[in-house]
Formats: sequence, structure tokens, C-alpha cells
Amino acid sequence: MKLFYYLYIVLLSLTGIFPTCAQHTKKLPNPFFVYDFHLQKQSVPKRIELLQNIGFEGIVYSVKINDASTLKQIDAYTEAIKAAAKPFQTFAVYFFVEPYKPINDSIVQACFQKIKAANAVPWVIFLGDKNESDRAADEATVMRVLTKMTDEAAKNKMDLVMYPHDNSLVESVEESILFIRKVNKKNLKTSLHLCHELRAGNDKRMEEVIKNAYPYVSLVSLSGSDSVVYKHRRDWSDCIQPLENSQYDVASFVKLLAKYKYTCPIALHTFGLKENFPAHIERSFAIWQQMSTRISSQK
Repeated sequence: MKLFYYLYIVLLSLTGIFPTCAQHTKKLPNPFFVYDFHLQKQSVPKRIELLQNIGFEGIVYSVKINDASTLKQIDAYTEAIKAAAKPFQTFAVYFFVEPYKPINDSIVQACFQKIKAANAVPWVIFLGDKNESDRAADEATVMRVLTKMTDEAAKNKMDLVMYPHDNSLVESVEESILFIRKVNKKNLKTSLHLCHELRAGNDKRMEEVIKNAYPYVSLVSLSGSDSVVYKHRRDWSDCIQPLENSQYDVASFVKLLAKYKYTCPIALHTFGLKENFPAHIERSFAIWQQMSTRISSQK
């Protein structure tokens, strides 16, 4: 009788009537990575070891696009990742551009080549105060630099990703899409950041934003947040918090991403979160795992 019972359980499992352990532990397909804020006291190999042990699949870090010495960081991460015991990835390298100031083309070229070698993508933030009296001038300036960088990325057979950022020339994902449509290059993408969309006042229309952005987004970031945030505030503690402290329902944001079939990598944003580091990112990772499993099971 026991043999027939076990065969019956196996048959139910195969037909999907009886859930298996694998089904219980199914998670969303999005790779989960993290910013490298507050890791600078450790060597790059130690940073990677720490994040791997927590469970993150990769990292994002920054360079200064007009300072060739900072490009060494890309080399350091690339070498350490190759030597790491477990798979790990640089998902993106971000940098700030002030499009009204001169940009060193040779450093951009070298930077993009190193990013390509790291199997990552360049992620660009356009700094500057919006000129309310002449928005056309801002648009033309961003377009000029954006087109040039998109072409440089294409030479390296990779995407260029826009990074919408509060209090910059491109503040929200929907603003970035306007530029993408005008540049009209297949390798120009954008990113969706919960903190910056909240700062842009999109908390009540998040589903519309996500639905509109879907065809153009290749990277996402999330963090805990207050229920009320403050546009253009220099202090980011209102909308970049550990997930455990969030008043905003981050799970609702992730559910919308799943609803609209987002499978792109998602980053845990940690800017300014120095206290109890790295304990808070361990707890945020655990919360993400629980959230991912729960939402995946509801699909």
C-alpha cells in the first residue's frame, strides 16, 4: 500500500494538483542586486564576498566620467568578480553628466570599453537645474549629449540606460521616455526608481507610470519610504530607507512590476543608510526574498 501511496503523491505533484517544495519556494525572475554605498572601508573582494554571502546577485557602483583615475574601480570589480568563488555581476556603472559643461570624450570612450568588458551597462544621470524660462535649451543640450553617448554605447554593442533623478534635468521615467522617443535609437533604455517616482509625485498613479514605462525600462530600484516625501530635498531619509522601516507599501510596487511582466534586474537602493550597516541590508534582502516568494505564488 505504501508504494501505491508514494506513486499517488508523485502523480499529483507532476500534474500540479499537489504542490511540491520547489513550487513553494518559487521566486520572481528578477535578479536582485545592490548599490555599493558604505562599502568603501573594505577591499573590493571583501565587498563581493559580503554581498554574495547575503545572497545578492550583483552590484552597481559609480565612476566620475571626467576623471580617468576612477575608472580603476571598474577594473578592480571586474578582476575580483572573475576571481570570486560564486557567480556575481556588475549590473551597471552609473555616472553624473553636467551637459552644459565640457565632457572628456576620450574618458567616455575608455569608460564604455571597460563597462563592456565588465558585462555591465552605462547608467547616466543628467545633472543641472531646469531652466523654466527656456526648457527647449535644456532639451536640446540633453539630446546632444545623450545621442553622442548612445552612439558610443552602440559602438561597444551595449545599451545606454538613462537614470531619472529628482532635482535633475530628467527627473522621472516618463520624462526620460520623451527623450528616448526623440533620440530613436534601439539601444537607448531607461530605469524606474521607486524613490524618484515618489519624489516626482507619482505615488497615486504608479500603475499608469509602470504600464507606460514597460517597453523602455531595463533596470529598476526600490527602497523603503515614508508615506509622504519631499521633492528636491537634499536629505533622502524620506524615501530611501531599509525595507523593514517602510510606511509605503513596497510590495504593491513589486506586484505592479510582476503584473506588467517586468523581469529586468532590481536594485536595493541604500544611499545614506549608514546606521547598522550591513545588518540592515541583510534584513532588507530577507524581506525581498519573502516578498518575491509571496508575489510569485499569487501570480
